[in-house]
Amino acid sequence: MDPLRIWEKNMETGNEKKQEIRKEIAALRASLPDQKKVCWDKALKERLFAMEEFSFPSRVFCYIDIRKEAGTREILKELWDRNIPVAAPKVLGETIAFSLIKGLEETKAGAMGILEPKSSDYLLPEDGDVILVPALALDYQGRRVGYGGGYYDRFLGRLKGRNCLKIGLIYDFQLFPQVPAQAHDCILDRIVTPTQTIICRRK
Repeated sequence: MDPLRIWEKNMETGNEKKQEIRKEIAALRASLPDQKKVCWDKALKERLFAMEEFSFPSRVFCYIDIRKEAGTREILKELWDRNIPVAAPKVLGETIAFSLIKGLEETKAGAMGILEPKSSDYLLPEDGDVILVPALALDYQGRRVGYGGGYYDRFLGRLKGRNCLKIGLIYDFQLFPQVPAQAHDCILDRIVTPTQTIICRRK
């Protein structure tokens, strides 16, 4: 089922709750063939690095993909090859904090099986940094459906006043005409899929 049909179905039944979208997209993503994911991740990386704003970022705050998320492993390798500092997230209670890593060997599996930095030297993004944000679904305005824990909303909410570029990485079937939004939800600046680069808002 494509995103437009999921959205139409939710509108028909009056159910715009994020949990319905999470369930639908999680099932679609779980059925994604490995070879197709490899191809999409390659296209995603190429499109991301083709962005002018991503040519020379000061630092990149990047999640480490798990369970068929839009892949970041090859993106990370390219960033390290270009000597661009990379910070990865770690779950700390009800929030996340980022630490610089120079390779996946500087990570270990966290409580949810996600690779996290071994380091406890945490830092916040500054002006000129780029944040690559995971999502289950996004819409063209940059509104996001995450996994329900609110980790990224709380983290991004701490960055008000900082000129950081927030980019959502997803596959095309995760892009919706509209997703439910709440006042505390953070809006992304760009969306990159294997076939599209979308400007969500101009600063």
